[in-house]
Amino acid sequence: MSRRTIQILVPLVVLGLAGTYFISQNSGQKSGEQTKARLELVWPSLTAMPGIDRALVGGFAVTCHLDEQPAEAAGVVACLRQAAAKPDAIRPKDMDQAQASARLETLISQAQDK
Repeated sequence: MSRRTIQILVPLVVLGLAGTYFISQNSGQKSGEQTKARLELVWPSLTAMPGIDRALVGGFAVTCHLDEQPAEAAGVVACLRQAAAKPDAIRPKDMDQAQASARLETLISQAQDK
């Protein structure tokens, strides 16, 4: 490979990597905003919830790809319940599947009572 070819390829590779980074960052931010907006359909005071509960619903939201679901409360609940049924779902540390599923049902029940 000639020196001239390397001088052209290196900047192109750097530009390609930088572009990929910025596109990925933007996509991730958009996904996070969509997920939060959908969770707030069920829990309008999501940011005021205890950290463990936010971690629980957030982990389930990531597991079921909540950002790709319709923006409706019933769909949010269904998606989270689907994730809770998966043994490999993202859950807070020290919380097994049964505990996480039970806590999710409690949070859903509390939200529906309001």
